[in-house]
Amino acid sequence: MIPAGTATAQQAEQLVRGHRYTEAIDAVMAGRDGLDGLADADLSVLGVAHLQRAYLLRDLAALQAAIGRRYYHLRLTSDDIAPTPWTAYFLGRHLLAQGLPDQALPHFEASFDAARLPGEYRRRARIWAAACHALQGRTGQANTAWDALAVRGKPALAGERAYARSVAGQDETPACGDAAPASAAAFRCLLWAGLQTKDAATVRAVQQRLLREDLPDQETRISDDFVLRFYDPATLDMLALADFATAMEAFSRFQGTRGRRDALLYAGISAYEAGDDERARAFLDQTDHPLRVVYLGALAYRAGDRATAAQHWAQARSGAPSTAIEWASVAARFETEHDAVGAVAARHRDAATGNQRASRMLGRALLEIGQPDEALRLLETAYPAQFNHDLSRIEPGYLITLTRAQFAAGRRYYPAVRSHLASLIDAYPAVASVLYLAQAYTAPERTMGKKRTG
Repeated sequence: MIPAGTATAQQAEQLVRGHRYTEAIDAVMAGRDGLDGLADADLSVLGVAHLQRAYLLRDLAALQAAIGRRYYHLRLTSDDIAPTPWTAYFLGRHLLAQGLPDQALPHFEASFDAARLPGEYRRRARIWAAACHALQGRTGQANTAWDALAVRGKPALAGERAYARSVAGQDETPACGDAAPASAAAFRCLLWAGLQTKDAATVRAVQQRLLREDLPDQETRISDDFVLRFYDPATLDMLALADFATAMEAFSRFQGTRGRRDALLYAGISAYEAGDDERARAFLDQTDHPLRVVYLGALAYRAGDRATAAQHWAQARSGAPSTAIEWASVAARFETEHDAVGAVAARHRDAATGNQRASRMLGRALLEIGQPDEALRLLETAYPAQFNHDLSRIEPGYLITLTRAQFAAGRRYYPAVRSHLASLIDAYPAVASVLYLAQAYTAPERTMGKKRTG
């Protein structure tokens, strides 16, 4: 959908086709503070790069949550692993990232008064325990707990509370202060505040730092030769939201007639994924692209209008295979649609076989509805052995979805999980946190520390 344009746009388009989205973004934005003055061709390639990187980061976040849930549970329950005061808290965070507030809550509560756990983490545990209550319908209890926390002058906690409230469907803009951020949590505060206030310069600056540096939330030495690292799943999720928001702004500025239908569609999709439902609907109402019904239905569903959602989605399911597959990828996030998603996946499996984009979308849907074996069989058809981690031939979002399915399939795929993640590190340094967890969980002899005694 990228129109012919500037030499910069042509260079960036080649980088996008080679699946190097960060480099494409840097090419377009070199020497610029914002999007003003960009030609349509530049805006299009910038939007595509941000949108594709956003999906990659979101898939990475899902993989981190899956691995972290198993890893921290192992650390917490095994008699052969040295205990740490942070394990229960980070287990709770990864369980909540997988949408399991009932299972996460006891681990946060266990962290309230945990011996040797720093006070900041005890307060963060209370923030996330409140989110668990809110997500289970106990909004009053959650708000009381959140309001009781003193976060003034504590940017890391302010950002944590604001983000936690957003997870539970509330809005809050954190006060991050003027001091230079000194932790991953403080950077997240700045990023979240920038997203809430639409401060594009701050969002871009913080994104660049978090995308290029390996910045754990916590480190602790557990043996003479090993430092244990803890990563919060919020970092990857926020980075994805930031990319969706920037993609929306880029596509929304498109002025030309040729390509406008696609630009409006992708502006709407980006807005939907960023959680800006009002703007998403406004963009989608201006385009006649066949995929619009998928997202109009999703917007209606999120607003509680199931009848309108059903009308749009019936049209999507009966449309072209590409539209039905897109519907499955979106609708799989809603539990009531899982049976219908399974039926669509079975009907259109052949259309997705051997195609990285289609198998990624359908594979993601199958993972979401609890069919990892089917997802793996489908995804493997699009990965010939001769690809050998050639990024120019492998879409990274597809590779991470394949990796998710392989991790779910068990031990015999663990070497492939580590290998796939390692292959993306140079182009996408943010993969480091997930690779660390994968190595820690699948190669435990390196990371477990001393055996418990007594």
